[in-house]
Amino acid sequence: MGDWAEENEMKINPNKSKALSFTRAWAKDPLNYSLGDQKIPETSCCKYLGILIRSDLSWADQVNYTVQKA
Repeated sequence: MGDWAEENEMKINPNKSKALSFTRAWAKDPLNYSLGDQKIPETSCCKYLGILIRSDLSWADQVNYTVQKA
């Protein structure tokens, strides 16, 4: 587990974690984050507190999701 998380007695589940880099650049370096010996998978979009967040900060996925629910 990460040092900060251990010091603050937080338990982080790497299986529920995603790595997301916010950038508008076309080419980006892979993140290669890990927690302990488990690699955190990289994604370009994830749901956080009910909102779809994209790495390019576009709201397209959130708008489409909201329209489909309506």
